[in-house]
Amino acid sequence: MSSQQLPRVKKAASNALKWKGITVPEAMRAAYFSRDQSLDRAFQMRVRREMNKMKSDQKLDPPPSPSPPKRIVLDGSNSSTAISLLSSPNGSCANKIDDNAPPPTTPPPKKKPKQTRKNSKQMQQHRINEKQRRERKKWAHKRATVLYNQEKHKVKGLSARKVSKLIEKETGVYIGERCIQRYIEKGCAGDSPAKLGKAGEIPKDIFSNLVGAFESFVRINQLNGKGAENSQRKLAIRVNGVMKKETKTLSKQLLNRLLAETAIDLLATKGRNVEERRILWTTYRNLKSWFDNWCRDLVELGFAHKDESGEIIIPDDQLARIVNIDETCLVLDGSKAGRGGRPEVYFYDASLPELGRAAAKSSLSTTMIGGSTAAGEAIPPHFQFSTTAQTSDNMRLQCKLIEFMPSVIGKFAYEEEKEFPVTFGMNEKGGMDEVEFEKYIMGSIVPLFLDVEDVAGKLVMTKVDSGPGRLNPQLLARLRLLGVVLYPGVPNTTAVTQETDKNYGPFKVVFTCNLDEVTQYRINKNISSSIQPWLVGLLVFGGRDPASGFHVADSAFDAGFNMDQNLQSWAKVGAAPVTRKCLKSNQVRREFGDGDGEHDQVMLHIQSQNDMCTYFLMQRGFDGDQLKAKVSKKSYSY
Repeated sequence: MSSQQLPRVKKAASNALKWKGITVPEAMRAAYFSRDQSLDRAFQMRVRREMNKMKSDQKLDPPPSPSPPKRIVLDGSNSSTAISLLSSPNGSCANKIDDNAPPPTTPPPKKKPKQTRKNSKQMQQHRINEKQRRERKKWAHKRATVLYNQEKHKVKGLSARKVSKLIEKETGVYIGERCIQRYIEKGCAGDSPAKLGKAGEIPKDIFSNLVGAFESFVRINQLNGKGAENSQRKLAIRVNGVMKKETKTLSKQLLNRLLAETAIDLLATKGRNVEERRILWTTYRNLKSWFDNWCRDLVELGFAHKDESGEIIIPDDQLARIVNIDETCLVLDGSKAGRGGRPEVYFYDASLPELGRAAAKSSLSTTMIGGSTAAGEAIPPHFQFSTTAQTSDNMRLQCKLIEFMPSVIGKFAYEEEKEFPVTFGMNEKGGMDEVEFEKYIMGSIVPLFLDVEDVAGKLVMTKVDSGPGRLNPQLLARLRLLGVVLYPGVPNTTAVTQETDKNYGPFKVVFTCNLDEVTQYRINKNISSSIQPWLVGLLVFGGRDPASGFHVADSAFDAGFNMDQNLQSWAKVGAAPVTRKCLKSNQVRREFGDGDGEHDQVMLHIQSQNDMCTYFLMQRGFDGDQLKAKVSKKSYSY
């Protein structure tokens, strides 16, 4: 160390010890070190050694303890709890300074800061950010070394320092001038920066093929609808099995290394529990076949025509005659209902009991059937209540429910807009069966189109799911004679192909919020939190709670079935107008040979990657079969 640097080193060490929270590079900059010197690890180690030396000197010769601070003692005559240093009217101070008060002897307990643990999704996002940062730094390093190598051969080329500043300005990444010079001296211009730390135990070619096998294995499982095989625990067992690692506890070190390497391509999420039949039915081939039949039937029945390019065109007047309906369960149990999105955060004192939020507990529920036309008009909802009555003569409804069931305004097949009433039904389970579905279609849907006839241009297309009563031959024949076509969708694909199912998302958010607000207000007023089924209209349309007087301002029906929301729902499916947009949904399972050549090429590439990487691992003595997978190729017979 030169004699000129020694005072600055001592100054930097003194700054770091004196100013709490400052880093060593910041202390060095305050001691007039240059920016490059403050980032140099050798200079930093000199400052740290000087800091350790100063600490040891302070222990041998401790400084005199400072005099205890003066204590402020409240005068007994002062009843105020706040300390005031203002003088009293007679000139004396209301609060006296007691110089003899003893200093505090017990310091506050030292608590270790609580570490915040990332969940799997946050950790994977952290890996993605780190991978992107490394890739950006790698590119900046290559650019800096290549540029300096070019400038070095010029007569008045840029120096390494100027190249470093230029690259930092372009990319925001700092590459040290000495680092650039060292790579040029070694003849490594354009090379990636060397990794820190000792070399790994796995050879580079083995690790590269392990990454390829792992990445393709995850993708094939996803394509085959076997997402459960991609859990962190199962993948850790497989990658350890490839390397033939036998440990008493499951080690995720190798898995974390692979996840960091594939971070940009692979994401993490919480698993969704989906019925197996939905995964098996929601395939690209099934939906494409349904759309082909749908387009042909639209033209044959007079709802649409083909233009010169063969595109299906549905006129506006026919869009108003294409209807989609679907049912949902309205649960009045606040302890189970979820409104989606991030849950609301509440603050509490850890030293006191944390009792949770009170919610209504109820086993009652009601079925609601809603829908819309392709023109964006909302179908008046239908509510199906449960009853214990054994005969229809004994079934009763509260007359008060009409107060919370306003009419729905629409035009449909009429010349002008008019009001249409909400309809009701009752059965034992409070759900739809063949009998109730027929009553609903004949009593709620057909009256909306008084001009319906079995002629082209006057027909009504009702698009439904595969629930009870949809394939009742007597109902289908009766409706067809009237001019109503009941068109079933692909079974078990409601989440993808039913427009109304997409309306129920924003509808349920507001409905659950209304339920929570009414319940909390009743609890605060010491009123029974149980909400009877006849009050379901209060939560759907809004109004004033008769028990508590609370006003529900937001209408769940308006939030879920307004004109814009209805048109967006139809656009997401692509049935009318015909765009087939739902075929691009990430919930649609793809199979090899399903008719999309571009996607077949992607699957072939993934399969070949898996085959080659696992074969290479097997040839090198590793158990590559642990990551072996095959893209499903389903055969079809006609």
